[in-house]
Amino acid sequence: MCEIMPVMCPSCAKGQLKPWFTKTNSHGSFPVCVCKTCRSGFVWPRPPETTIVNYYECLHDGVLSVEERYKAALESERLHPNGSIDAARVVSLCKQLAPGKRFLDVGAGMGHFSKAAHHVGFQVAAIEPSEVARGVFHLMTGGLTAQSGMLDAAFTNAHVEEFDVVLLSQVLEHVLDVPTTVQYLHRLLAPNGIACIAIPLRGSWSSSVLGRHDIHIIPPEHLNFFTRIGLVSLFERYGFKLENSHTVSRFDPRRAINKFPIPMLGRLAMPLLQLFLRISDYADKGIFLNAYFRKRMDQVNN
Repeated sequence: MCEIMPVMCPSCAKGQLKPWFTKTNSHGSFPVCVCKTCRSGFVWPRPPETTIVNYYECLHDGVLSVEERYKAALESERLHPNGSIDAARVVSLCKQLAPGKRFLDVGAGMGHFSKAAHHVGFQVAAIEPSEVARGVFHLMTGGLTAQSGMLDAAFTNAHVEEFDVVLLSQVLEHVLDVPTTVQYLHRLLAPNGIACIAIPLRGSWSSSVLGRHDIHIIPPEHLNFFTRIGLVSLFERYGFKLENSHTVSRFDPRRAINKFPIPMLGRLAMPLLQLFLRISDYADKGIFLNAYFRKRMDQVNN
């Protein structure tokens, strides 16, 4: 379990981590701990960086070609347009909140958000570590180019205060050093800029029902499991103010059905699951949290 205790919570810095359980899969055994105060969860101790690198290298072994991946993405969106719908909603609110038009998409993936941002007039820059994803991004966005690499000190130092919006959609749950990443965001943003964050929400109704079987507890891919309180505390600690937040519950029914041991049971359960998720969002307890933080210009607590 969590070998060195107590450890200050990386999110709220007010509580200490306590053991929850150990997640074992084909990639190893990963102790998962929770904060006694904000209830956010973390894989702790952190796995070595080599473990993370090896995981992502294996993840892309035998991957589809760029063209095949692009066609599959278009077909998936045709059947269940989750990515394009989410992108349009998020980008619309970013446009309302942002002080300018310079938009950075971190971990840009296949480009749904960058495409939507470009469509409404943002000047889009993007970074994405996967070569295949960058190829799909180029096709999906109609010719935009995502820079190779990660959000790190070198990128941040080269782009201080250059962006009015920085988007991290399904990224923050992956990173090893959460506080440093948030400090990078503060440096990248222009005065009053917006950090837009989308994460799986620990404390959603679905995660509460599933407990340690939550489908988003998948180390070493996901290392951080934020509650709303934990995420807000983290960003407030490093110079941000929450402007807006809401939850959204989108999923691909085909994949959900495959989770059931008998597919027919899955098909029968879909209407109930969809109703449950609609009510979850109405109660602001949906699967994913979207939060929009404004950069403060007063003293930052580093």
